[in-house]
Formats: sequence, C-alpha cells, structure tokens
Amino acid sequence: MYYVLETVIKDAMHASLIRNNDEEDTLWVKGSIVDTANIKLPLEIVCEKRCEKKIDLLDVGLAYACSSRFKKIIENLNINNIQFFKALIRSKDGVINDDFYIMSIVGRQSVLDMESSDYTEYRGKVFRMNSMSLDSTKTLEFDIFRLHEYQEVVLISERLKDAFSQSDLKGLVISSADGWNDHHRF
Repeated sequence: MYYVLETVIKDAMHASLIRNNDEEDTLWVKGSIVDTANIKLPLEIVCEKRCEKKIDLLDVGLAYACSSRFKKIIENLNINNIQFFKALIRSKDGVINDDFYIMSIVGRQSVLDMESSDYTEYRGKVFRMNSMSLDSTKTLEFDIFRLHEYQEVVLISERLKDAFSQSDLKGLVISSADGWNDHHRF
C-alpha cells in the first residue's frame, strides 16, 4: 500500500524557495538527478508568515524542504533516491533555521490508474484529483517517489510511513493514496 506525503496546510509556515530563474521551478519535480553545478548553495527559503513554527517538512513551492531529523530517517532506511541540498530559512529578522534541506526526489513512477481515478485534465495533463486510484498491477521501485501523471504528488511506501509514524516529526500529513483528493490544497 502507498500513501500520499504532504505538508500541514492549516497554520503552516508560509515560505518560498528563492529561485534564480524560471527553470528552477521545475527542477524539483522532474524526477531526475539535479546537476549541482547549476545551483548556488546554500539555497535560500524566505519565510513570509508564521516563521516561529518548528516543523520537519515544509512546502516551498514545487519542492519540499525538510529538517535534518527527516533526512536522518531517510538515510537510516538506506533510501537513496533523494538528493538533499542545504538550505537556510530566513525571515525579515535574519536566519531562523540553518538546518534544512531542499529535497529532489529522483524517480517518477507511472502508477496512476487512469480509468479508475476521477480527475480533471488541463492541456492533456492531470490538473486536479477528485479520487485517486493506483494501478495495483504495476511494480513500484521506490520507498518515495513522485507520481508521473501528477508530479506534485509524493507517494511513500508502508515502510516509510511506519518510520515517520514512529517518529515525532512535525508538519507531515500522511494519507492513504486510495481515494485521495487534492481539494484541501485549493
């Protein structure tokens, strides 16, 4: 069974990843290895609201940022399809957290059951999800990956869900992929 990994939306920290150009927007959802030569490190996240929140997973646009605690769980499970890029979280008062990473999840899996899922298309791509169904006949390679058909969605395995559930990480929402919808995002 697979689960959707998301960040808490209500009362969450509002933050954005600072980009040098428009191409960086899609870097984090492509599912391919990011060339570090094209990135100025550390990356910078600007906190706009609720900057005092202590969390371990943060949505910063098309990318997720995570704490070193989140990263350690991934590393302890020997999950090796994530690139971590050092990031600083800044507010108008200065650096508020220097222990964060932007995650590039390498590998997108085409596992959406297009016939059983209820979704809206825009320009030939999944735009909104009313009820998701995964194709159970497809073999999945990763403990964490982006859904190829709807790349904003991050799916995790039961093993990773259990590890997160046994931790005290903050800011994560884990939901069953079966029947999941994106209505709460809009």
